[in-house]
Amino acid sequence: MQDNTSTGNSHEMELILRRLEDLIIANRELTLQLESQDNTSEDECPDKDHLTGAYSVAYFEKLSKIFAAEDSKPVAVITADINGLHKVNGIYGFEGGNKAIVRAYEKIKGTCRGNRYIVRVSGGLFCILLTHTDLKSIREICSNICAGCGRENKRIIGGAFNLNMSAGCYISDDPVETFAEAFSIAETRMNRRKLLEADSVRSSIVSSVISTLNERYDDTHENINRMIKLCLATGDALRFDYHLLDELELSCVLHDLGKIAIRETIINKNAKLTKEEKKEIQLHPLIGSRIIRSVPEFSHVADHILSHHEKWDGTGYPRRLKGEEITLIARIIALADAYDSMTSGRPYRDPLPLEYVVNEIRSCGGTQFDPVLSQIFADLIMKDQLL
Repeated sequence: MQDNTSTGNSHEMELILRRLEDLIIANRELTLQLESQDNTSEDECPDKDHLTGAYSVAYFEKLSKIFAAEDSKPVAVITADINGLHKVNGIYGFEGGNKAIVRAYEKIKGTCRGNRYIVRVSGGLFCILLTHTDLKSIREICSNICAGCGRENKRIIGGAFNLNMSAGCYISDDPVETFAEAFSIAETRMNRRKLLEADSVRSSIVSSVISTLNERYDDTHENINRMIKLCLATGDALRFDYHLLDELELSCVLHDLGKIAIRETIINKNAKLTKEEKKEIQLHPLIGSRIIRSVPEFSHVADHILSHHEKWDGTGYPRRLKGEEITLIARIIALADAYDSMTSGRPYRDPLPLEYVVNEIRSCGGTQFDPVLSQIFADLIMKDQLL
């Protein structure tokens, strides 16, 4: 009897031990499976970019939903792209290019605070979506990305190549607008910004234009630099959006493009122009705008180039536009051009005294210049912001 009981207990214990062993094995298998799932979510998840740790382009569908959510508004989309990445890849190999991309992501991540989603779209192109934001914050972020990324990336490739980024932004509180539409607008603005960046392929077009003008006419480069400083200071005073400042700067660079078709003897003449010579030189806004319209990258500034010699009272050229028929950017360029002309002098006269120039700008408000802009511009001069 006892032996049977003992045998029965031993058999029961053996079953229990086997069951425990099965549970332990099953638990180990489950643990390994869960660990494998965790690794997949971190390293193989299609929503994650393996190089940087940012979201991948596969996350765009989720971004679309976040963008459309009513409680996300106002929501902003920023696109930022590394300029000259192909040069880094060519010189330092893809390893150097990858280091630049990672550093760019780190810079973007450190610059963008609050509710933000960063996606690596392709190559050195990133998209940032920010919710509950405002125009001032977005403008500051774009400026910091463009200004700071060059320094960051320069460190990782030994200082031999000055890498930087171009950025474009768009902010929306429209419940009907889609993420795809906002992304397209931001990307277009970014590409326009690339026209002004030294390491961008697109900027070579602008550089060639400036070089051509420099070869033919005196003081072109210095004039453009002064004009940019004057116009951007005015744009800042008017609280221009980031992309409008870019449009203003590009218009400054190209405003006298049409002069390449004007005789050099007229442009560089050391005396006052004759009536016929004035007629010829007054063709340059029309010529410049026609050239610009033929180049898709520049076409958005064609009207500014065409109108920068129009006057507020309608006595300008070439179309005799009046008041607000003249684009705001063209009105700013007209002021900056007149100021630079008076303070820099011309072949036939010396520079005019600053006090005289300021009084002239104020007194011409309402006739030659926009009456409001002329006072803002003159105030900036007197505050030494444009000197």
